[in-house]
Amino acid sequence: MTKDTVSIKEVREASKFAKTVGIIKTVKIITTKQGNQMAFVKIFDEDSELELVIFPTTFTKYFSLLKKNKIIVCTIKIEKRENEDSFIANELSLLEE
Repeated sequence: MTKDTVSIKEVREASKFAKTVGIIKTVKIITTKQGNQMAFVKIFDEDSELELVIFPTTFTKYFSLLKKNKIIVCTIKIEKRENEDSFIANELSLLEE
């Protein structure tokens, strides 16, 4: 964990934006109706798991980082909904070791 990040569990409690560190568990790439690729990426830490939505523009910029077991730092926009919240990745980077 870096000093300006929160745990995945804390991301779920954040209001609009959060930054977290997680290990990539799965990457599901789909093609949109417009023919662009996007992804649903599950990340986890020692306490929790989260599914990120990575829209086409962000996917194109960061797709090379989306590999299973990579440790990533992600800036997330949180969209609160009645049934289920969405966690949209805006920026990704590999964790510097």
